[in-house]
Amino acid sequence: MNESQLIFRKTIQDAVDKYHQNQEVIRNEYQPFMRYLKDGNRLEFEALYFERRRKLAVFGLNAYFNPSEENICFLEEIIWLICNEYTWSLPAHLDSSQSIYDSNSPQMIDLFASETGQTLAELTHLLGEHLSQMIKERVHLEIDRRIFVPFEAKKWHWETVENNWNSVVGGCVGMCAFYQLPFQSARQQAIVYRIKDSFSAYLDGFYEDGACLEGVSYWSYGFGYYIYFAEMLREQYGDASLLTSQKVKNIAAFPYHSLMSDDNFVPFSDYNKTLLPSGLLSYCYRQFGVEIPEIKAINPLDFDHCYRFAQLIRNYEWTELHAEKVVKDIKFYPDAQWFFARYPEEKMNVAFKGGRNDESHNHNDLGHFILGDMRELFLTDLGAGEYVADYFKEETRYNFLNNAAEGHSIPIINGYSQVSGSVSSSIHDASVSAEEQMVCYDLTDTYAKESRVNSFRRRFDVNANNHELLITDEFHFESAQNKVVENYITIMPPVVTDYIVTLANEEMMCRIEMETANIVIEEKVYSNHKGETKTAFLIQAHFNATEDIKIQTKVLLQKI
Repeated sequence: MNESQLIFRKTIQDAVDKYHQNQEVIRNEYQPFMRYLKDGNRLEFEALYFERRRKLAVFGLNAYFNPSEENICFLEEIIWLICNEYTWSLPAHLDSSQSIYDSNSPQMIDLFASETGQTLAELTHLLGEHLSQMIKERVHLEIDRRIFVPFEAKKWHWETVENNWNSVVGGCVGMCAFYQLPFQSARQQAIVYRIKDSFSAYLDGFYEDGACLEGVSYWSYGFGYYIYFAEMLREQYGDASLLTSQKVKNIAAFPYHSLMSDDNFVPFSDYNKTLLPSGLLSYCYRQFGVEIPEIKAINPLDFDHCYRFAQLIRNYEWTELHAEKVVKDIKFYPDAQWFFARYPEEKMNVAFKGGRNDESHNHNDLGHFILGDMRELFLTDLGAGEYVADYFKEETRYNFLNNAAEGHSIPIINGYSQVSGSVSSSIHDASVSAEEQMVCYDLTDTYAKESRVNSFRRRFDVNANNHELLITDEFHFESAQNKVVENYITIMPPVVTDYIVTLANEEMMCRIEMETANIVIEEKVYSNHKGETKTAFLIQAHFNATEDIKIQTKVLLQKI
């Protein structure tokens, strides 16, 4: 046992002691459920739900480390409580038009029902000789009726979607089969190979270059469960086919390239700042030989607010400390049209984004960019907003600043923002090497015809030696008398002096040089992923244009 494992064990014991002192049973209350039905607020209900999962993980890990009679007794109590829940699914995922509990609710296999089943299945596998026969039979019964039977009864939507639902739910169902069903029985094999086949859809959600279009937060979630299942498939059946493709290796390398500094990553799509699972990163390093971010210790217990046991136990078992100094890295993903670059010596981070506006966890953000030093971003991306009901409805998703075009550093053309849906950018030109970093996007098709733009190209030129980013926008319109608003987003209060906007932290200043003094600052309020109210600022430079206009904006970083 290494020092990191000893520290993690003490963390678990401390959590157990606090539960014993409190002796409070966490219950899912009726009113929080009704609040979700009334106004779409998920946080109150889910806080109670995940506190119960925390307790399951804590007592489960504690019993795994020390299966004393007392520790097993406490674990059995929380297992029984979880088994008594009417449904393991969240209200937001129930298969009902009004999300009302009905007779089908216990058989709804969503992300969290499957994770709950996986947790109980793995715990009974690890501690089977210590658990009572009644507990083991109850767990098997509940997994059978909530997971196996409904899975076998029909084809589920998540088996064909090209996002994290596919790998998370499928991976959990597959692991339940490994842990709960007789080895290589007909039933086990049918479930396992059906899951394996469905994983092709998950991989189809990636281009060959390996960029995770859902953002690095969902890389750790979706790819994590892909790996957890794939490794069990190799261990149990000797089938390593899910681990051998170049695409999977490219996906495994994604966090290293999206790293900006320490534990900060490029915040595109529905990014939520959190630690990446240390066990998963260690596995990627060993299995695929890819570079990974530094691992200083096993992730703490509370690194994941959902307390996923599959992650926690593999963090403990798989983590190997990895000293990795943050070094210069330039990465262009030609398929995804993403560009990342970090320059530690120059204290500069920059990233650009192209692609499609119908991606999973989509934001209207084609042609968007971020820029910062090694501590924080001056021109930023707000990442994931609060997950309320309207956040996932197509008709209301882009009312949220986090997702809307105006919440990204892209222009407004003749009063029209970039549109959502099946529109895409293309790479007009690119030259990416150690000596030159230039990417030019064609964004013409990402704006509605009403914008009257015949052609719009945005070019980024990075000069890290001069701490400079040059943005060149070229517009060609179908008629004269046009208006362009160059829109940039920040969470720092901007200071405007003539045609220059400055943003500053304690060490660095970001100087944005416009070609107009007609600059307006709009203050916006939004909710972050935790439901906290935050303030952002839109820097909007207004231009009048004839049929053609070229607008250049220079962004420089300077020490204070």
